Amino acid sequence: MSDDTDIEELKEQTQKGSRVGAAAEQSEEKTDPLLEEYRDIVAGDSSITLSFRDEVIAGILNAAGDDEDLHHSIASPLQAELDNDVEHAGDRSELLRQLVRVGLRNAVPETAEEAREAYGQAVTEDAL
Repeated sequence: MSDDTDIEELKEQTQKGSRVGAAAEQSEEKTDPLLEEYRDIVAGDSSITLSFRDEVIAGILNAAGDDEDLHHSIASPLQAELDNDVEHAGDRSELLRQLVRVGLRNAVPETAEEAREAYGQAVTEDAL
């Protein structure tokens, strides 16, 4: 009987349209990874703190923290680029956040826009 069951299963798998249907089911199940991550972030299930090591960036940010003119010369164009998206870059963390956002907008604008929309959707869903 096991052979009969195996044969029936094989027939079902090889019948016309079954692979197309299976592919359609898989594409329906696929979710937006950005939206899923932002849902986790909004729910408090994913960290929003990042860290990395980079001597050049560390040098720039450390020097900007000690020199108001250097800080201003970096922060002003970033704020202009980001329009009203951010407040004054008062500390290294905020300055770094602005640098990354501008870099993403310039390097991968489609992804930056998708991320902005996904975040907005996740926040809206959470508020409901």
